Amino acid sequence: MNYAKLITYCKTLPHASWERKWGSTLIFMVERKMFALFILNANDKPIDLWCKVDDDLFLSYTEQPGIRPAPYLARAKWIGMESGAMSDAMAKEVLGRAREIVFSKLPKRTQAALRAQSR
Repeated sequence: MNYAKLITYCKTLPHASWERKWGSTLIFMVERKMFALFILNANDKPIDLWCKVDDDLFLSYTEQPGIRPAPYLARAKWIGMESGAMSDAMAKEVLGRAREIVFSKLPKRTQAALRAQSR
């Protein structure tokens, strides 16, 4: 996986915002609700990717090589992926779905307002 390309992709997702927190983490959010985290090293290079997945797919993802339950967030069905765990195309699908999951859990009124803004 090319983390730089995936970061660029996350920035293009509808209603996505991002910020750096905790010194070494780039966080992607929808309405302040996280859907992906890129862990950065001392040189600001991404070294790990964590994201939300569907509850029913969590175990099947974590059984794959290079994918594990994300520390601290596994109970909320987040996975951590090493750089070679999947192709860029597959990682984009997973990240897009992570954004959709978080968006779908927003209040309906908020969802409607965001959809109206993007028209």
